[in-house]
Amino acid sequence: MDTVKTRVNWSAVVRDAVERKLEDIQRLESVTVNKSLVERLRESKAKFEQDEQANGWEVGKQWAESAAEYGDLVRLSSLAPALTNDPYVELDPLGVYAAIFPDDGPDRTSSEEFWKEYSGAETAYPTSDWLRGFVAGSAEVFQQVEDDL
Repeated sequence: MDTVKTRVNWSAVVRDAVERKLEDIQRLESVTVNKSLVERLRESKAKFEQDEQANGWEVGKQWAESAAEYGDLVRLSSLAPALTNDPYVELDPLGVYAAIFPDDGPDRTSSEEFWKEYSGAETAYPTSDWLRGFVAGSAEVFQQVEDDL
């Protein structure tokens, strides 16, 4: 500092450097917080998806045992491997309804009534994971009895 001929406010230089370093530290801490947030939400997401699929599976099983017709189960069972084995396939309520009841076509009103009745939800739009479980549960019931029919 003694070798510099120009007058320098070293306190201001140091203050600016300390402030920049503090900003860097705060950014790193926020990244750490974000990483823990991401990890926490990732775990929450996995549990949510698992619970949704289990609930859908139970409802699909009950529907197959109590209300489904033979043709409904044949159509749903033939689609089940494609619909349940690929986690990247997003299922939608209208599409699954149309697969079960092709004569109705993509009838939004009938689809909404069906899903409200069977999902027990306020909304007629169960999640893709719930639908995946529904398809798997109903297909499993059909597979268990198919050879006896």
